[in-house]
Amino acid sequence: MIIKNIELIYEEADVFYFIHSDWNVISIFNEITISYPNLKFYQDNDVIRVKRSGVKHVQKDDILLSCDSIEFFNSYNLDEYIERSPINSRHEYKFLSSKTGETYSVNLKYHRLTKNSVVFSLLLVSIVFLVMSYIIVAIGPEQINIFYLFMFFISIAITAATYRVYFYNRILYSIFIVSTAFIGGFYLSFLTTFPKMHKQVSLIVMFTAITLSLANSVFWLRAYFDFLGYKTFSNYVNLFEMAKINQVYLMLAIIVGIVIIAVKYRSASDFDKNRLKWFIIGQIVGFVPFVFLFSLSLLLFGHEWVNLSFVMPFLIFIPVSLFHLF
Repeated sequence: MIIKNIELIYEEADVFYFIHSDWNVISIFNEITISYPNLKFYQDNDVIRVKRSGVKHVQKDDILLSCDSIEFFNSYNLDEYIERSPINSRHEYKFLSSKTGETYSVNLKYHRLTKNSVVFSLLLVSIVFLVMSYIIVAIGPEQINIFYLFMFFISIAITAATYRVYFYNRILYSIFIVSTAFIGGFYLSFLTTFPKMHKQVSLIVMFTAITLSLANSVFWLRAYFDFLGYKTFSNYVNLFEMAKINQVYLMLAIIVGIVIIAVKYRSASDFDKNRLKWFIIGQIVGFVPFVFLFSLSLLLFGHEWVNLSFVMPFLIFIPVSLFHLF
């Protein structure tokens, strides 16, 4: 998962100012939804413009003049104002047409699109993986693959639990970075030792995976604290690049892991094939939506194709597919 909960607003000299927002990445696009499904805005210097619109009369690049007769000069203050309002409350928006130069008003109902649904899905994933990690320790055999599976589940649970923490909470956000960075390493380490361990190959893969995770966490943490200390453009770019590198590593770990377990399935005994069959299906169902509908689109296009609250519940298929393995 990439850096989240902050948004670039404007530049003054060599210092960049960031604010808390509802986005899931460092957004160089400055886009917000303010909880309307058919209307999206973006920041154009000190002007808020329409990026996409499915609302009648509201056109692309129209300028927002006011909301409930209050003028807003940045998207954060507008979003903050709307989020304080009751669900289903109505607000009057005044726009300036970029084509005709005329002003007009529209009345829209406020819908909370993402916050509750994302929090619920993250909480559900965290609870399921915590419960499964306890069950694994309680009933699983004392083997090295059980240890790595336990750490894999714990990493996902902690990542889900800390995903919505405030960006400037150094302790919790550092925990988020470390847990996220080690998901791929623990996942590959488990797969190379399950159901059987080929000592030389497994040790190489485990050492490489854990080393890459450790390097990811160290460099990502360094970039994070450098940025908090000095909010310069170079530190911003470095933090963003480290988040992207971790996202790429996680996706590659998932893809390599599915390949590893598929290869093991081909050479496994009939007994092990029966154990691995549903596990493979669980990995595909759990990870494919996250990789292709969320992570890959974030890296390539800067925004997800579907909401995080939609893809997170699919991860539950991963621990469920392991029930019959022990």
